[in-house]
Amino acid sequence: MGELLGVAVLGAGHMGADHIRRLDRVVSGARVAAVADPDPDRAKEAVAGLDGVTVHTETEAALDAPGVRAVLIASPGPAHEEALRAAFARGLPVLCEKPMVPGSAGALRVVEAEARLGRRLAQIGFMRRYDAEYLRLKELLDSGRLGRPLMLHCVHRNVSS
Repeated sequence: MGELLGVAVLGAGHMGADHIRRLDRVVSGARVAAVADPDPDRAKEAVAGLDGVTVHTETEAALDAPGVRAVLIASPGPAHEEALRAAFARGLPVLCEKPMVPGSAGALRVVEAEARLGRRLAQIGFMRRYDAEYLRLKELLDSGRLGRPLMLHCVHRNVSS
């Protein structure tokens, strides 16, 4: 196997810590290279037992860490725009948890920044789009077997990650 893809994880809270665990134990071909979180103790706890991971309190420091070739953004939504633009400035591909950004003006700035690069670097984590049950629901709705839906209310609870 070739060199593992070094990923900087931005945010070490519930989602970030789960992404760190998955990158370490589930995903093949990648490794956590750096973690950034305003709480250095939380970041250190999230990477405890992992070798070769640098811990930072600033996004830019994590993006510039040795071996980083991709980014996973799991920080709170208001921090996403700055992180996305910083990753774009470095030419790094990004998986960004939803929301991309909290508002439409910020979303437009992010899309325009990516468009100026002439290539796509960001993927937003809308995981329900690929969920088997949601795909079956869409197929059922598209089939017309239920008639024309007037309202649909879907509920998801994270009992565990």
